[in-house]
Amino acid sequence: METELQKALKLYLINNPGSERELADKFEVAVSSVKRWLSGETHPLPRMARDIINHLKSKS
Repeated sequence: METELQKALKLYLINNPGSERELADKFEVAVSSVKRWLSGETHPLPRMARDIINHLKSKS
């Protein structure tokens, strides 16, 4: 089952292809972290996840 973060990331990346680097820079993480969040392999801390979701929703 997809998390809210995964759903928000997928929707954002569909509308903004190749923007993993932008997200990584914005949240000061590696691009590989963004890719692992997208796949569900790992998750950011809850507060960061909320911040990311809010950022993605404000961009869509």
